[in-house]
Amino acid sequence: MFDRIAPRYDLLNRVLSLGTDLSWRRRALDLARLGEDGHALDVGTGTGDFALALLARSPRSFIWMSNSPAAQPLYTTRMQP
Repeated sequence: MFDRIAPRYDLLNRVLSLGTDLSWRRRALDLARLGEDGHALDVGTGTGDFALALLARSPRSFIWMSNSPAAQPLYTTRMQP
C-alpha cells in the first residue's frame, strides 16, 4: 500500500494529522538524545523525513532502510547535497 502513496505520503501525513506529525517528530528527536557522536538506525524510513531530521542533529553514523521500492528514490534524492 505504501508504494502507491509514497510520492504523496509527506503531504498526506501533514494534512491528515493536521500538522501534529511535526510535533511528534520533534518529540521523538528530543527523546533520541543524539549528540555529535550518536549512532542512528531508522528501519522502515519511508520517505526519509525522520531520517533527515536525525541527520540534522549530526549523528556520527547513520543507517536507514525501507522495504518499499517506491520510497527508495524519494529518500535517495533527498540525501543528495
